[in-house]
Amino acid sequence: MGKVNINRLLMRAERQFSVGEYRSAMITYGLLLKEFPTHSDAKIGAFLCDIGMDSGEEAQALFDYYQIIKKEQDDAP
Repeated sequence: MGKVNINRLLMRAERQFSVGEYRSAMITYGLLLKEFPTHSDAKIGAFLCDIGMDSGEEAQALFDYYQIIKKEQDDAP
């Protein structure tokens, strides 16, 4: 694989996840983790995809909660 654009893949995975395409999102998160095994957003995304394949509603709620926490941390002084 050529040079991996982390942000592009992460945005694609999050978009796939948000519309319930958990298997596709898992593949995209997997591509990220192959190149960047310690990437925390990709790890969490992969875990949430696994949950989503069993319970989409629960996974979406956890994903939303994670996004809120992430934004709050970014906005913190």
